[in-house]
Amino acid sequence: RRPDFGIAVGVGAAIPSGDGDLFLDIRYLHSFNKINVNYFDDGDLRNRGQNITVGYLWPLSR
Repeated sequence: RRPDFGIAVGVGAAIPSGDGDLFLDIRYLHSFNKINVNYFDDGDLRNRGQNITVGYLWPLSR
């Protein structure tokens, strides 16, 4: 097994709401390494994905 290296690029925003913040985060993930292990296949298989996160942040201390 080989390690898989890649990059994540994203953007996020937070809106004050009550005592904390409501946030939205969107990311795209792209692998640099090919993940196919069949050496007879010349395919270009890589890990890729998108993440969307919605949440609420509240302070632990005041």
